[in-house]
Amino acid sequence: MDLGHPVSSGCNVTETQQVDQTRVIIKEEDIQEEEYDQEDEEQPFAELHCRTETDVTESNASDNEAQQTTAEIEVKIEEDDEPDNSNLVESEQETIMRRSYNGREFFVPKDVEVCFLTDSICRDLEQYVSTGRCWVHDGTTLRHSLVEHVYYFRQLQKPAVVVLHIGTNDLAAGTSAVIMVRWLEALICRIARMCAHKLFFAVSSILPRPVDDMKTKHAVKACNCAMYRWTLSQPNVVFLQTWKAFVKARVVCEELYQPDKLHLNVDGKKRLFFHFQEFLRNFCGFKMSVGSSVKNKS
Repeated sequence: MDLGHPVSSGCNVTETQQVDQTRVIIKEEDIQEEEYDQEDEEQPFAELHCRTETDVTESNASDNEAQQTTAEIEVKIEEDDEPDNSNLVESEQETIMRRSYNGREFFVPKDVEVCFLTDSICRDLEQYVSTGRCWVHDGTTLRHSLVEHVYYFRQLQKPAVVVLHIGTNDLAAGTSAVIMVRWLEALICRIARMCAHKLFFAVSSILPRPVDDMKTKHAVKACNCAMYRWTLSQPNVVFLQTWKAFVKARVVCEELYQPDKLHLNVDGKKRLFFHFQEFLRNFCGFKMSVGSSVKNKS
Protein backbone atom coordinates (compact mmCIF):
# COMPACT_ATOMS: atom_id res chain seq x y z
CA MET A 1 0.00 0.00 0.00
CA ASP A 2 1.37 3.35 -1.02
CA LEU A 3 1.24 5.74 1.94
CA GLY A 4 3.15 8.59 0.36
CA HIS A 5 2.14 12.03 -0.95
CA PRO A 6 -1.57 11.92 -0.15
CA VAL A 7 -2.56 15.46 -0.98
CA SER A 8 -0.70 15.91 -4.25
CA SER A 9 -3.82 15.45 -6.31
CA GLY A 10 -5.41 18.53 -4.85
CA CYS A 11 -2.48 20.93 -4.85
CA ASN A 12 -2.19 23.50 -7.61
CA VAL A 13 1.56 23.76 -7.13
CA THR A 14 4.17 23.34 -9.89
CA GLU A 15 7.95 23.65 -9.87
CA THR A 16 10.41 24.90 -12.51
CA GLN A 17 13.96 23.61 -12.92
CA GLN A 18 15.40 26.97 -13.96
CA VAL A 19 14.02 28.96 -11.03
CA ASP A 20 13.79 27.27 -7.63
CA GLN A 21 10.31 28.51 -6.81
CA THR A 22 6.80 27.20 -6.30
CA ARG A 23 4.08 29.04 -8.20
CA VAL A 24 0.74 29.03 -6.45
CA ILE A 25 -2.30 29.59 -8.60
CA ILE A 26 -4.82 32.27 -7.71
CA LYS A 27 -8.24 32.03 -9.31
CA GLU A 28 -11.23 34.12 -8.24
CA GLU A 29 -14.37 32.18 -7.37
CA ASP A 30 -17.80 33.32 -6.35
CA ILE A 31 -18.23 32.80 -2.62
CA GLN A 32 -21.82 32.13 -1.74
CA GLU A 33 -22.41 32.98 1.88
CA GLU A 34 -25.44 30.73 2.12
CA GLU A 35 -23.02 27.78 2.22
CA TYR A 36 -21.58 29.16 5.43
CA ASP A 37 -23.92 30.84 7.91
CA GLN A 38 -21.97 32.09 10.90
CA GLU A 39 -25.19 33.12 12.59
CA ASP A 40 -26.37 29.53 13.01
CA GLU A 41 -27.04 28.15 16.46
CA GLU A 42 -24.11 26.52 18.19
CA GLN A 43 -23.71 22.99 16.81
CA PRO A 44 -19.99 22.28 17.06
CA PHE A 45 -20.17 18.50 17.00
CA ALA A 46 -23.44 17.66 15.28
CA GLU A 47 -21.79 16.92 11.94
CA LEU A 48 -19.24 14.44 13.29
CA HIS A 49 -20.15 10.80 12.64
CA CYS A 50 -17.44 8.15 12.59
CA ARG A 51 -17.36 4.43 12.18
CA THR A 52 -14.47 1.96 12.21
CA GLU A 53 -13.51 -1.01 10.11
CA THR A 54 -10.12 -2.70 10.54
CA ASP A 55 -7.96 -4.62 8.10
CA VAL A 56 -9.12 -2.63 5.12
CA THR A 57 -6.77 -1.89 2.24
CA GLU A 58 -6.89 1.65 0.93
CA SER A 59 -7.61 2.08 -2.74
CA ASN A 60 -5.27 4.19 -4.84
CA ALA A 61 -6.47 7.71 -5.61
CA SER A 62 -5.80 9.10 -9.05
CA ASP A 63 -4.16 12.49 -9.44
CA ASN A 64 -6.30 15.41 -10.58
CA GLU A 65 -5.04 17.72 -13.28
CA ALA A 66 -3.70 21.06 -12.07
CA GLN A 67 -5.69 24.10 -13.12
CA GLN A 68 -4.16 26.76 -15.34
CA THR A 69 -2.73 29.84 -13.68
CA THR A 70 -4.41 33.22 -13.83
CA ALA A 71 -2.18 34.95 -11.29
CA GLU A 72 0.84 33.84 -9.29
CA ILE A 73 2.35 34.14 -5.84
CA GLU A 74 5.97 33.07 -5.62
CA VAL A 75 7.45 31.35 -2.58
CA LYS A 76 11.10 30.35 -2.36
CA ILE A 77 11.64 26.59 -1.90
CA GLU A 78 14.90 25.10 -0.65
CA GLU A 79 16.54 22.45 -2.85
CA ASP A 80 16.51 19.89 -0.03
CA ASP A 81 12.72 20.03 0.50
CA GLU A 82 12.21 16.54 -0.83
CA PRO A 83 12.09 13.91 1.95
CA ASP A 84 14.37 10.89 1.96
CA ASN A 85 12.12 8.06 0.82
CA SER A 86 14.89 5.46 0.58
CA ASN A 87 13.57 3.54 3.58
CA LEU A 88 9.91 3.69 2.60
CA VAL A 89 8.50 0.26 1.76
CA GLU A 90 5.92 0.79 -0.94
CA SER A 91 4.34 -2.63 -0.45
CA GLU A 92 3.87 -2.04 3.27
CA GLN A 93 0.55 -3.37 4.57
CA GLU A 94 -1.05 -1.78 7.62
CA THR A 95 -4.24 -2.20 9.57
CA ILE A 96 -6.32 0.83 8.78
CA MET A 97 -9.61 2.21 9.97
CA ARG A 98 -12.44 3.45 7.80
CA ARG A 99 -13.66 6.79 9.11
CA SER A 100 -16.63 8.85 7.99
CA TYR A 101 -16.60 12.62 8.50
CA ASN A 102 -19.22 14.96 7.09
CA GLY A 103 -20.35 12.27 4.67
CA ARG A 104 -16.82 11.62 3.36
CA GLU A 105 -14.86 8.42 3.93
CA PHE A 106 -11.21 8.27 4.96
CA PHE A 107 -8.88 5.32 5.47
CA VAL A 108 -6.75 6.13 8.49
CA PRO A 109 -3.86 3.88 9.60
CA LYS A 110 -3.95 2.83 13.22
CA ASP A 111 -1.57 4.47 15.68
CA VAL A 112 -1.05 7.66 13.68
CA GLU A 113 0.89 10.57 15.13
CA VAL A 114 -0.92 13.85 15.84
CA CYS A 115 0.60 17.31 15.27
CA PHE A 116 -0.70 20.83 15.84
CA LEU A 117 0.60 23.86 13.93
CA THR A 118 -1.17 26.96 15.23
CA ASP A 119 -0.94 30.64 16.06
CA SER A 120 -1.12 32.08 19.57
CA ILE A 121 -4.82 31.37 19.99
CA CYS A 122 -3.81 27.82 20.93
CA ARG A 123 -1.23 28.84 23.52
CA ASP A 124 -1.16 26.31 26.41
CA LEU A 125 -2.44 23.53 24.11
CA GLU A 126 0.51 21.35 25.14
CA GLN A 127 -1.02 21.05 28.61
CA TYR A 128 -3.78 18.90 27.13
CA VAL A 129 -1.69 16.90 24.65
CA SER A 130 0.64 14.38 26.27
CA THR A 131 1.73 12.34 23.23
CA GLY A 132 1.29 14.67 20.26
CA ARG A 133 3.46 17.47 18.90
CA CYS A 134 2.42 21.10 19.45
CA TRP A 135 4.03 23.90 17.46
CA VAL A 136 2.41 27.16 18.58
CA HIS A 137 3.77 30.44 17.17
CA ASP A 138 2.66 33.88 18.30
CA GLY A 139 1.76 36.20 15.44
CA THR A 140 2.33 33.66 12.69
CA THR A 141 0.53 33.75 9.36
CA LEU A 142 -0.10 31.18 6.65
CA ARG A 143 2.61 32.75 4.51
CA HIS A 144 5.15 32.87 7.33
CA SER A 145 4.46 29.26 8.34
CA LEU A 146 4.87 28.22 4.71
CA VAL A 147 8.45 29.51 4.81
CA GLU A 148 9.52 28.95 8.41
CA HIS A 149 7.58 26.10 10.01
CA VAL A 150 7.25 23.29 7.49
CA TYR A 151 10.56 21.72 8.42
CA TYR A 152 9.15 20.38 11.69
CA PHE A 153 7.42 17.68 9.70
CA ARG A 154 10.67 16.03 8.72
CA GLN A 155 10.65 14.63 12.26
CA LEU A 156 7.63 12.42 11.59
CA GLN A 157 8.35 8.72 11.48
CA LYS A 158 4.87 7.42 10.67
CA PRO A 159 1.51 8.57 9.23
CA ALA A 160 0.02 11.57 11.00
CA VAL A 161 -2.99 13.80 11.42
CA VAL A 162 -2.02 17.48 11.23
CA VAL A 163 -4.34 20.05 12.82
CA LEU A 164 -3.88 23.58 11.46
CA HIS A 165 -5.27 26.66 13.18
CA ILE A 166 -3.71 29.62 11.36
CA GLY A 167 -5.22 32.52 9.48
CA THR A 168 -6.50 35.09 11.97
CA ASN A 169 -3.44 37.30 11.48
CA ASP A 170 -3.67 36.97 7.69
CA LEU A 171 -7.25 38.17 7.88
CA ALA A 172 -6.31 41.06 10.17
CA ALA A 173 -3.69 42.14 7.61
CA GLY A 174 -6.37 42.42 4.93
CA THR A 175 -5.63 39.21 3.01
CA SER A 176 -8.59 38.18 0.86
CA ALA A 177 -10.37 34.85 1.16
CA VAL A 178 -9.09 33.65 -2.21
CA ILE A 179 -5.47 34.44 -1.39
CA MET A 180 -5.79 32.82 2.04
CA VAL A 181 -7.03 29.59 0.48
CA ARG A 182 -4.08 29.55 -1.89
CA TRP A 183 -1.61 30.13 0.95
CA LEU A 184 -3.32 27.32 2.85
CA GLU A 185 -3.08 25.08 -0.19
CA ALA A 186 0.62 25.84 -0.60
CA LEU A 187 1.29 25.24 3.11
CA ILE A 188 -0.40 21.84 3.07
CA CYS A 189 1.39 20.81 -0.12
CA ARG A 190 4.76 21.79 1.26
CA ILE A 191 4.18 20.03 4.58
CA ALA A 192 3.29 16.88 2.64
CA ARG A 193 6.61 17.13 0.80
CA MET A 194 8.49 17.17 4.10
CA CYS A 195 7.23 13.76 5.16
CA ALA A 196 7.56 10.35 3.52
CA HIS A 197 4.42 9.08 5.25
CA LYS A 198 0.74 9.61 4.69
CA LEU A 199 -0.68 12.79 6.20
CA PHE A 200 -4.22 13.87 6.95
CA PHE A 201 -5.02 17.54 7.54
CA ALA A 202 -7.72 19.11 9.69
CA VAL A 203 -8.14 22.83 9.01
CA SER A 204 -9.72 24.71 11.90
CA SER A 205 -11.94 27.64 10.99
CA ILE A 206 -11.16 31.26 11.80
CA LEU A 207 -13.00 32.17 14.99
CA PRO A 208 -15.38 35.13 15.20
CA ARG A 209 -14.55 37.70 17.88
CA PRO A 210 -16.76 40.10 19.84
CA VAL A 211 -14.65 43.04 18.65
CA ASP A 212 -15.28 42.36 14.95
CA ASP A 213 -17.16 45.03 13.02
CA MET A 214 -19.49 44.16 10.14
CA LYS A 215 -16.70 44.29 7.56
CA THR A 216 -14.55 41.89 9.57
CA LYS A 217 -17.50 39.59 10.22
CA HIS A 218 -18.09 39.39 6.48
CA ALA A 219 -14.39 38.65 5.88
CA VAL A 220 -14.42 35.85 8.48
CA LYS A 221 -17.49 34.32 6.83
CA ALA A 222 -15.95 34.55 3.38
CA CYS A 223 -12.65 33.00 4.47
CA ASN A 224 -14.28 30.11 6.30
CA CYS A 225 -16.63 29.50 3.38
CA ALA A 226 -13.75 29.49 0.90
CA MET A 227 -11.59 27.18 3.03
CA TYR A 228 -14.49 24.80 3.60
CA ARG A 229 -15.26 24.59 -0.12
CA TRP A 230 -11.60 23.99 -0.93
CA THR A 231 -11.23 21.14 1.59
CA LEU A 232 -14.16 19.31 0.01
CA SER A 233 -12.07 18.82 -3.14
CA GLN A 234 -9.04 17.47 -1.27
CA PRO A 235 -8.76 13.71 -0.64
CA ASN A 236 -7.25 13.85 2.86
CA VAL A 237 -8.19 17.31 4.14
CA VAL A 238 -11.20 18.18 6.33
CA PHE A 239 -12.56 21.45 7.64
CA LEU A 240 -13.37 21.79 11.35
CA GLN A 241 -16.36 24.02 12.01
CA THR A 242 -14.85 25.23 15.29
CA TRP A 243 -16.47 28.66 14.89
CA LYS A 244 -19.85 27.14 15.83
CA ALA A 245 -18.68 26.57 19.40
CA PHE A 246 -18.31 30.35 19.82
CA VAL A 247 -21.68 31.52 18.50
CA LYS A 248 -24.99 31.16 20.34
CA ALA A 249 -28.33 32.65 19.34
CA ARG A 250 -26.54 34.49 16.48
CA VAL A 251 -24.23 36.28 18.90
CA VAL A 252 -20.53 35.69 19.59
CA CYS A 253 -20.07 34.34 23.13
CA GLU A 254 -18.20 37.17 24.84
CA GLU A 255 -17.74 35.12 28.02
CA LEU A 256 -15.23 32.95 26.14
CA TYR A 257 -12.93 35.90 25.40
CA GLN A 258 -10.60 38.05 27.43
CA PRO A 259 -11.65 41.68 28.21
CA ASP A 260 -9.92 42.85 25.03
CA LYS A 261 -12.51 40.80 23.09
CA LEU A 262 -9.72 39.54 20.83
CA HIS A 263 -8.12 36.62 22.64
CA LEU A 264 -9.68 33.52 24.14
CA ASN A 265 -9.76 33.19 27.91
CA VAL A 266 -9.25 29.87 29.69
CA ASP A 267 -12.82 28.72 29.06
CA GLY A 268 -12.58 29.76 25.43
CA LYS A 269 -9.39 27.79 24.90
CA LYS A 270 -10.91 24.75 26.55
CA ARG A 271 -13.94 25.07 24.28
CA LEU A 272 -11.68 25.08 21.22
CA PHE A 273 -9.46 22.28 22.51
CA PHE A 274 -12.52 20.18 23.33
CA HIS A 275 -13.54 20.40 19.68
CA PHE A 276 -10.07 19.19 18.69
CA GLN A 277 -10.34 16.41 21.26
CA GLU A 278 -13.66 15.10 19.96
CA PHE A 279 -12.58 15.23 16.33
CA LEU A 280 -9.31 13.38 16.99
CA ARG A 281 -10.95 10.80 19.24
CA ASN A 282 -13.42 9.88 16.52
CA PHE A 283 -11.14 10.28 13.53
CA CYS A 284 -8.03 8.44 14.70
CA GLY A 285 -8.54 7.37 18.32
CA PHE A 286 -6.17 10.03 19.69
CA LYS A 287 -6.74 11.04 23.31
CA MET A 288 -6.47 14.51 24.81
CA SER A 289 -7.13 15.52 28.41
CA VAL A 290 -9.45 18.50 27.98
CA GLY A 291 -12.34 16.80 29.79
CA SER A 292 -15.98 16.24 28.97
CA SER A 293 -17.83 19.18 30.51
CA VAL A 294 -16.44 22.09 28.45
CA LYS A 295 -18.90 21.60 25.62
CA ASN A 296 -21.87 22.41 27.82
CA LYS A 297 -20.47 25.58 29.39
CA SER A 298 -21.93 28.86 28.14
